[in-house]
Amino acid sequence: MTHIRRIRSLTALLPLTAVLLGGCSAASSEPASADGAACVDATLPNATAEELVDVLRPRGDGTADSVEQNLVDQFAAARPAQVERVEQSAVFKNVPEDGDAGFAGAVCADSRWDDITAGAVTLSPRTERAAIISAGHGYCDAYEQMLPAAVSTGSWDDWAGFTVSMVGARQSALDAAKAAGRDSATEQQALEEETRALDAARQHICPQFEN
Repeated sequence: MTHIRRIRSLTALLPLTAVLLGGCSAASSEPASADGAACVDATLPNATAEELVDVLRPRGDGTADSVEQNLVDQFAAARPAQVERVEQSAVFKNVPEDGDAGFAGAVCADSRWDDITAGAVTLSPRTERAAIISAGHGYCDAYEQMLPAAVSTGSWDDWAGFTVSMVGARQSALDAAKAAGRDSATEQQALEEETRALDAARQHICPQFEN
């Protein structure tokens, strides 16, 4: 993959890591062509806990200053506990065989991943894919963690309700754009892509939450 630039962390590209159309080919580590971003390799085995955690590894910009070193040190200190947390999570333990591949294949052509698939961040094929599927794991983890409170408050009690709550801000942005008579194509695309990612996460990564 062609190196274009480096960023401190991939978290800026991952909507749910901190809480998250088929046809992807094995040649996904190549830069995107002019007619669209290349997909990640959707045929790889499920990600390991280490790969999902290492998505958050600080990636220096070449300036070895104290701030960057502190980020690196903090990540290294917290990494073992974070790996163990992922390994013990019910979502991670129950991902079906090829579930991560299914999620990647369903969403990796979407524009929200362009910085990853187009080479803006230099990653190996497995790490590249982990940077995308961590979003799907994030959606599933969020659903599991939020469900009890949502049920107790009557907010929602199934994945459909969870999806509505998760895309609420994007729906509001779309409604506002339409009401103002502005071109709403960008807002429409963002809503469609997040809805697709949520559906793909439930279908491939945590099908146990199907109602």
